[in-house]
Amino acid sequence: MIQLTAEFQTYWQISTGRGAGDFMDSLIDKDQDGLPHVSGKTIKGLFRDAVEKIVEWQDLDTSKTKKLFGSPTGEKERADTEIANLAFSSLRLSADDIMALNQNSNLKPMLTHQISSTKIEHKTGIAQDKSLRTQQVAKPLKLIGEIEILNNDIDEKEAFELLKQSSVFITNIGAKKSRGYGQVQLSLVLLGKGR
Repeated sequence: MIQLTAEFQTYWQISTGRGAGDFMDSLIDKDQDGLPHVSGKTIKGLFRDAVEKIVEWQDLDTSKTKKLFGSPTGEKERADTEIANLAFSSLRLSADDIMALNQNSNLKPMLTHQISSTKIEHKTGIAQDKSLRTQQVAKPLKLIGEIEILNNDIDEKEAFELLKQSSVFITNIGAKKSRGYGQVQLSLVLLGKGR
């Protein structure tokens, strides 16, 4: 088992793709407790991309990526498909933080912020009609998750080192990265088999 910690340094947004009527154009994804989180699927995709870069740059055996993350979606040859041997949990607040926030639910809105923007006409310097957009973002938070190695044939330390090495390439998570959103620092700790 590997513990993964993500410390967000800036606002970040994992959008649901939905809004809240005229009030909000874009809402962030929240977990079952109504708190900002990052899905395991998102984290797995980021790590897969980062590991593929390491494998390519260091000219490593490409089968390592497939063995850890499974066959890419849509792979044509069914006989060659491989299941993933890593399971990524969602990144969430610590259990203590979740318990405290569930006991004082009026504090939950303090974890998010609203940001509004509008398009400005270049020549006139005037806001373009009907261009105001409001989005919900999460404030900088520390989230924790786990990466489980599902196959005993996988060398746990080798997998950990590869994931740790690749984690330095994951510097932003979520939308609007080019605007500075989602700046994150990841850290991994090898906990050992099971718990």
